[in-house]
Amino acid sequence: MISLDATAHTAEVYSKTLFELAEQQQLVDAVKNDLDMLGNLISADENFSAFMTSPIFSSKQKQQLIEKVCGSSFNKLTFNFLTAVLSHNRISSLPYIAEKYEKRYQNYHNYRNIHVTVSQPLGTEEQKDLKTALSIAMNNAKILLETAVKPSIIGGIIIRYGDDKVIDNSVSGRLRRAIDDIITRCKNRGKAYEA
Repeated sequence: MISLDATAHTAEVYSKTLFELAEQQQLVDAVKNDLDMLGNLISADENFSAFMTSPIFSSKQKQQLIEKVCGSSFNKLTFNFLTAVLSHNRISSLPYIAEKYEKRYQNYHNYRNIHVTVSQPLGTEEQKDLKTALSIAMNNAKILLETAVKPSIIGGIIIRYGDDKVIDNSVSGRLRRAIDDIITRCKNRGKAYEA
């Protein structure tokens, strides 16, 4: 069985190669559209995915299906890439490859995925204002905003972006930090009295 690390590495290598070729040929958007269409096909038709990953069917049969389904609608680069993925028996990695390509595509077009948590739903104007403010703060990036409502934060906002960046300006976060600060000060005073 292939490990998740090996699959992630394979997806990284394949997506990087595809993106570089797409960039050289000025097909970054076209390849993205093809991968989106393929992703929709895979999620909509379980039989297609099962057929493509099954060891029962030969590479030739799988190639024929790809030609039938994708040959006329995909650009040549995407089609040749799918053929290469298939010939190297990496078709099961295709969703991960597409996911990595999507990240490269978003960076290329200066998109930023931002996840915000608020205590109550944001109105349309509030979301628009928040996206504008975030775009300005992130050097005019195009913001892809995802919101979640969590009343337990009491108020304020928690912003998550990148792989691990968090700005917690929620009321509950500020209270927690204030309590931690008070506890630390009390401990430090106790140490000062002991000395």
